[in-house]
Amino acid sequence: MKTIIGTSLFSNILTQDTLSNKFSLTILLDDEQRSDAESQELKIKVGSYQDTPQVTARFSTKFELPVKSVVGRDKLPFVSDTGSRKEIGKGSKVVVHYRDRAWSHLGKSGVSHDLVGIQVIEESAGDLAFDSFEDSVFDESNEAEY
Repeated sequence: MKTIIGTSLFSNILTQDTLSNKFSLTILLDDEQRSDAESQELKIKVGSYQDTPQVTARFSTKFELPVKSVVGRDKLPFVSDTGSRKEIGKGSKVVVHYRDRAWSHLGKSGVSHDLVGIQVIEESAGDLAFDSFEDSVFDESNEAEY
């Protein structure tokens, strides 16, 4: 199993993403984390948001993560004050645990990065500001297939 540290950008760990029908987490990477991602041969997207360069990596799974696979800094289940599971807030610092999985289908092949677990090491209330999705422009020449 491999790990990478990043900042939560989009979290769908409680409900499946409506486009992919998978549970997923997209993280934002700084320069050092990008270097780590590249050395691990992770698929990354390079783009910009409001003229600021942005590098992201996305992890997904077809299956809902067990409660014990999403934990806080204390390694206890990541739950709300009432004990129910909660989504990871935008801007939270996370450690993502994943496995590489080779695939081949209809003459194409590649490697997917299956989400195995997440540790939230610094929780955010989800206040990482974004005006709208349309303001984010990705460089399609470096776009990874998910």
